[in-house]
Amino acid sequence: MKTEARDLQLCENLGQQRTEWAVTRVLWPLLYALLIAIAFGLLGQGPLARAKVEGENGALILEYKRFATAKSSTSLVVKIQGAAGQGRVLLSREYLSKVEIQKVSPEPDKMVADAEGLVYVFNTASAAPVEVRFSVEPRTVGQLKGWLALNGGEKRHFSQFIYP
Repeated sequence: MKTEARDLQLCENLGQQRTEWAVTRVLWPLLYALLIAIAFGLLGQGPLARAKVEGENGALILEYKRFATAKSSTSLVVKIQGAAGQGRVLLSREYLSKVEIQKVSPEPDKMVADAEGLVYVFNTASAAPVEVRFSVEPRTVGQLKGWLALNGGEKRHFSQFIYP
């Protein structure tokens, strides 16, 4: 026995079907955009996730993650080169007010409060560059801006986006 299409009893709701199609047309591009963002590092590891700021003639180099998560640890790596005697790294009060510094490695010789922030003093007597790692935990969500300077020199600005 042959069944024809007009004999089938289908329960159709064309309004609901159109709504589902419209939602699908919006969600698929959003899904692709999310996958592309993940691939490029906007949500973790990838080529856009890491940033680098250089200072006066390469004497100061800051490497950091552009994107981090609140209440999880991230690092600021500061490389000091060619500073005779002492390297004085000034980290802005604006940045310090929104993060908790968990560890500084190697330990600074001393820390001095300044009107603009906190100065970390490191022994740089050897010819080898000194690499300092600040382990920080962001306390806020959103755009986090700061700057640092070496030996009272020019301020080098950086920015991170903190996810919840």
